[in-house]
Amino acid sequence: MKKKPLIFISHSSKNKDQVAKIADLLRSINLSPRRDIFCSSLPGYGIPNGANIFDFLRERFLNYDLHIIFVHSPEYYESPVSLNEMGAAWVLRANATSLLLPGFDFSGMKGVIGSDCIAIKLDGDRSEVKDRLNQLRRELESEFDISDNEDIIWEEARDKFISEINGDVSTKNENISATPALITEEMKQLLKKVADAPGGQILITSDLESGTYIQIGSEVVAKEYPDRREYAVWEEALNACLKEKYIERKSEEICVITNAGYKVVE
Repeated sequence: MKKKPLIFISHSSKNKDQVAKIADLLRSINLSPRRDIFCSSLPGYGIPNGANIFDFLRERFLNYDLHIIFVHSPEYYESPVSLNEMGAAWVLRANATSLLLPGFDFSGMKGVIGSDCIAIKLDGDRSEVKDRLNQLRRELESEFDISDNEDIIWEEARDKFISEINGDVSTKNENISATPALITEEMKQLLKKVADAPGGQILITSDLESGTYIQIGSEVVAKEYPDRREYAVWEEALNACLKEKYIERKSEEICVITNAGYKVVE
């Protein structure tokens, strides 16, 4: 007998406000609280009154075809319960999607769901975030056999979600006046090389001879050894581009240029 699908949102209760926005987005494609979505921190989505917590969770893991949405944050990795959920999902080989809350980078992903896994960085390049969320929508609609959703409703909910989830970070700095980012000549050179490279990718890796090195396309632009000083110049430019979101880290070894980065070198 085919198991009923269920979305299980694995998160830290300290991120409850952001998780509520994720649940609202899921509801926009006609998914219902508790019936289709389980989230322990949200009223109406969690464990019913009187139910045994561990029996209830065990029954979900065993009897449902789970799609687990991991909500990655510093708080997530401080929660033993969250890490246990991650381990259980890995053992069961459940379908999974990783969402990185604003301010949390790929390099912070640890455990069995690490930085080598595909994830949606919610404060990443807006066009890419929209595309990734569109893919998630199609995947969930297929799993739940939903075919009558209106695109306009989804698009409005998606765009509102992206704006609000990023507002959780930006409002903390609303009293700080924004100043235009200084783009150094080294940053421009780096962005130009990446923009011209196939796939707009940077590879950051290491070996015993060169130490860490930065490769763009087929060109190794800087090696930690023997010229540490030259490497430091390129490393500083790369870190500055990451900070200003001209470049985005996809994993520990791979970075890509963003739409904002392309605009710098237009």
